Amino acid sequence: MNTFKRAISMLFLALFAMVLSACMIESGDVVSGDNAGAANDINTYISEGESADGLILYPFSGNIHDPFFFRLYYEFVWTDERDRAWEEDIVQFATTMLRHPTLRGYGLISTEEALRRDMFEDDTQRTPLAGFNLAFTHADFYINKELEYRLIDMVNELIFDVPALSDIEIKFRLSEIIAILGDAHSNIELPLFETIYPLGLVSLYDGFYVTAIPKVFEHVLYSRLIRINGFYVDDIVERFAEIIPHENNYRLRALSRLHLRGSDILSFTGVTGDMSPTTFTFESISGEMLEISLSPTSTPNEIDMIVHQFDGEENLTHRNPGEDFWGHRFPEKSVVYLRNRSLVESSLHLAQVLNNLDINDRLETLVIDLRQNVGGFLPSAMTNFADDMISGRISTVYVIIDSGSYSAPIIFASLLRSTFENVYIVGEPAPQPANFFVSQRATLRHSGVGFNVSEFFRETSQDERHIYALVPDIFIPLTIGDIVNYRDPVMEFILTK
Repeated sequence: MNTFKRAISMLFLALFAMVLSACMIESGDVVSGDNAGAANDINTYISEGESADGLILYPFSGNIHDPFFFRLYYEFVWTDERDRAWEEDIVQFATTMLRHPTLRGYGLISTEEALRRDMFEDDTQRTPLAGFNLAFTHADFYINKELEYRLIDMVNELIFDVPALSDIEIKFRLSEIIAILGDAHSNIELPLFETIYPLGLVSLYDGFYVTAIPKVFEHVLYSRLIRINGFYVDDIVERFAEIIPHENNYRLRALSRLHLRGSDILSFTGVTGDMSPTTFTFESISGEMLEISLSPTSTPNEIDMIVHQFDGEENLTHRNPGEDFWGHRFPEKSVVYLRNRSLVESSLHLAQVLNNLDINDRLETLVIDLRQNVGGFLPSAMTNFADDMISGRISTVYVIIDSGSYSAPIIFASLLRSTFENVYIVGEPAPQPANFFVSQRATLRHSGVGFNVSEFFRETSQDERHIYALVPDIFIPLTIGDIVNYRDPVMEFILTK
């Protein structure tokens, strides 16, 4: 009897697998190797070209949307241990990518009204998922099949190329795939600091400037980077644009300051190849052209460097580097300065900060500095802040942002400006728009590489639905002269108002 039951169970599982496999095959222009019956050999895929019905034979068709159980349906090409491991990781990566709202047309969507309700209403009216709705359509959402086909093509090309690529090259190719989405929150870990040129750069509105250099080249400090190995910096950044996920050029340039010293990505993009040392060309503050040779190193700490020291006494934004949130009062003015580097759960409890500063009267000006704020959690970090705004205790608010203000601080700044009067955003454009995708983190099974893929869209401002960056009301760029002289032009402007 038990044998009979087992036989029935096995038959049922076999039938279920056949039905499920059949369901995985959709009508379209691409058919996977296993579904098309192609042999498990890369030469077969290449030499056959097209099947009898004119469909391209690809190992990955895009019909499998489960990053956990794809091994049950996918027919692997490679048998070598290293190549097979990377192939599994690539397919896991691709199946996760295909869940992106741009490719599937749906996601968890939070509207401007819901976010405002979550942030500024009483805690008793809020629930863990207040303001979030499972939606299958959206005014700006559409299923981009052309982008999906492009992604599938890139995935299959990468699978075919695995044996010929190094591990680092595969990571860059994965980043090229995810970058086509134009979503900064969907990204993959890249090797930034394994082998670098001993060089520190800051991204300013008019270029990349040197803030750290070997002491033997001290005369190059504060110079603007012009070329690397004969390639102009702007041309190099355009090459990076194919690899670095971004929504606007401010984000691209903010991240490029790190990649411009990375020997691996410079080699991958054809800027340096295998050349070592590499020629760097700079323009000094006085306009003199300077040329030096630098060699990449895996031990930059062993090099005697000269580094610009950002003075916290002269420049408030750099004071108390170990603290995420703190305040400063200008006794001679009715002005309070709040510095916030990360929007964590305990941040921005304004009443507590004002009490610590012994401020009980009406406040004329509040300054919230969100420069280089890399994000955090919303909305609970802000709830207490609204009480003081609504009560009229504060007259004018200035929110400072720059190209390093990323994710949550953009939501905060945008909602403050659209919710209350006399709120002004000051500084430089943000590295993303007010409305953006929000991601979930995952890890590739074999390589251990971490990556993020967005699962829903957050709409902070309907008025800025088609704007590519959160733009300040008052544009005040930081210059290399400001850095050299420890000046903060934004605070100078505010304190003179």
